[in-house]
Amino acid sequence: MIKALRFILSIQEKALRADTLSKSRVYHVVQDKAKYWIICFLSLLILGFSFLFNSPLEILQGLGAMILVPGILITDFMAVANIGEALFNSGILMILCIAIARLNKVSMSGPVIAAIFTVGGFGLFGKTLINIWPIIGGVFLYARYRGERFNRYLLPAFFGTALGPLTSQIAFGF
Repeated sequence: MIKALRFILSIQEKALRADTLSKSRVYHVVQDKAKYWIICFLSLLILGFSFLFNSPLEILQGLGAMILVPGILITDFMAVANIGEALFNSGILMILCIAIARLNKVSMSGPVIAAIFTVGGFGLFGKTLINIWPIIGGVFLYARYRGERFNRYLLPAFFGTALGPLTSQIAFGF
């Protein structure tokens, strides 16, 4: 019985030491400016890869074709136009979201990064440079109507651009 009690106490002591040591670890905090640069670099990398697949003229022609396509449900922009144009659209949308976040002085947190990458990912099928603006504009007007800052509603604006294909369908599909 005494041996068992000593054994339990030794386990508790080891756990207490381990917990104390884990609290003394040094954690590196990445500044917002560095996070913005990293996300911007990744966006520019995607944008740069678009020119490896297609020429600038082909990308511009594909961009014109893609904007007029009603993006009902899932429209694969690689099939509608070309691979370079889809990557170009994705990179531009990510850079626009980064610029909007930076202008509104939003801290680059995990949800903001997720929203930027979500917009970029769906920029490959469905979202365009044209169909996101009614949603972002609507959220901006709502923030003004409520008398609050737009940065408070930035995440709903970015994630709300998932309705972008619906605006394309209304504008070009009927």
